[in-house]
Amino acid sequence: MSNANPTRLTDFGFLDGISQPAIIGLQAPNPGQMPTRPGTIIFGMDGDGQASSRPSWSVGGSLLAYRQLDQKVGYFSSSGT
Repeated sequence: MSNANPTRLTDFGFLDGISQPAIIGLQAPNPGQMPTRPGTIIFGMDGDGQASSRPSWSVGGSLLAYRQLDQKVGYFSSSGT
């Protein structure tokens, strides 16, 4: 858990349990945090449905997803909300 957001609330007031899931066997979940098996994040671990078909060099690895998001901050700042 980050010191920047100790309550784990999003900017809209919701509990954030999706972007930082608790890995079963590694940590206990915080309130609102979704526990997940290690294989959903790390290749070749328990819960990886494709572990038998992965090349050996990928075991223990993961993926990175990048998304560019454009926001109209000026619009929200000037609308008074």
